[in-house]
Amino acid sequence: MLSDDLRAQSGFLRALGILLLVFAAFYAVKLATPSLAIDDELAVFRDTPDYWVGQGRWVTYLIERFALPQPVLPFLPTALFGLLLSIAYLILLRGAGIAGGVEAYLAFPLFCAFPTWFFLVEFQANTPPAAVGVLAAAASAHWFARAIDARPRGGGFSWRTLARACAAIAFAAVAMGVYQANTLLLVVLGLAMIAFRALSDRERSAATVFVEIVLLALTVGLALLVYAGVLALFRAVMHVAPEYIDSFMRPDLLLANPHEVLRRTFVTLWRVYTGAHQVYGAYAFAYGPILLLGFAALAVTPQLRGRPGVRALLVAMLAGMVLVPFAIHPISNAWLPFRALVGVPAVMWFCALVALTVPLRWLPRVTLVVVGLALLQTLYVGNLLRGANALVRQHDALVGAALYARIAEVAPDFDRHRPYRMAFHGAWPFTSPYRYIDTATAGASFFEWDKGNSGRIVAYMNLLGFSNLVVAPPEEREALAKAFSSMPIWPARGSVVVKDDLILVRLGP
Repeated sequence: MLSDDLRAQSGFLRALGILLLVFAAFYAVKLATPSLAIDDELAVFRDTPDYWVGQGRWVTYLIERFALPQPVLPFLPTALFGLLLSIAYLILLRGAGIAGGVEAYLAFPLFCAFPTWFFLVEFQANTPPAAVGVLAAAASAHWFARAIDARPRGGGFSWRTLARACAAIAFAAVAMGVYQANTLLLVVLGLAMIAFRALSDRERSAATVFVEIVLLALTVGLALLVYAGVLALFRAVMHVAPEYIDSFMRPDLLLANPHEVLRRTFVTLWRVYTGAHQVYGAYAFAYGPILLLGFAALAVTPQLRGRPGVRALLVAMLAGMVLVPFAIHPISNAWLPFRALVGVPAVMWFCALVALTVPLRWLPRVTLVVVGLALLQTLYVGNLLRGANALVRQHDALVGAALYARIAEVAPDFDRHRPYRMAFHGAWPFTSPYRYIDTATAGASFFEWDKGNSGRIVAYMNLLGFSNLVVAPPEEREALAKAFSSMPIWPARGSVVVKDDLILVRLGP
């Protein structure tokens, strides 16, 4: 028994080591190069993480409150992301009944490094919690799979099934408490567990699969109730009001113009799954064929021979999995940041793994070529985004230093120990050879975001070490419109002036 345990532990560590090496290959630049993103300049000076509760992310609040009180760090957030996603992946494979192998390792980059992840892990404060959310979602899917395995075939009650279902619900609520979009990831992973069992167990009928889908819906629904109850308790105890996330929900616009909202939702879905340059900054044409190969695998696999009902249901399930990550889009006016599409990597992983492992000769070979191309394009897209970020951060550091030097020049008797109130007007966009991606911050300057936000700019300059700059109150900045209109635009002489003990900087029109 001890020998078996040691072999199992050795196998786990070996698999984990391989996955970490694969992760490092796709995140090498981010692991090796410290980089800031928009919002990091605010997170680094945050006194309390209470606002995460306002956004409904009570688990993220707990992580920042007790584990990572300073979330803006080099290396560690990304390293934790890789470690926890690798463990989550092994938990998923075990829940799916997949022993591992080359196919599982080949599919892993689509799970951990699909470009929609890059948009989320740009923000260091989001990175470790995102990994905790995926780990919790994987654990939930694993326990859900074990719960349906323990369900008595003839019906009836089972304490073992109930205990496993409760574990699945608890882990699902934790995943939601990290990020509400993880609800959709939970659905995708749960459907994947059902599909893998139907493929491996020839005794599973279409009726059994349908009941398991209903049980998944019940599990996610109960987890939502647990999540909402815990969130209500946090908000009541901490006296925190809802903010930010509620502004995305606009069902009134769907009711007013359903055809247009649904059309734009479908356009976004099409672009994400076909690798459109509007989403990724480059045309990643191999993503679409992976989806088609996943459908083909379910349509022709010998594992479903003699079970046409199960085959039809699994194909319909895959169509549902493709749609699930976009389920919130219709009630958000077809607009959500790409970083919210946390279910898309799981969909791509499932399609790739099913097509790579189908017991046919030709389909896995075709899939191998397509997945290889997709991984190359993923590396390319990731390095495009990081290249854009590296250039703009060099630009911002130079601009910050030049601005501080100009302030010292125009302010009478400048003293770096004395606080100076700052008001910025307009923005100075960064012109880059890399494509700017809507809803992402890669390649965007601190001096242009929010059309030139004085609070962000001053926080960024404080982060650079120019700590004696403070932002002027909003009402004071609003009263200066006429003064700004007569000033030239930075870096011209006269674009930085002192007026009534206030330093004005005009960055743009």
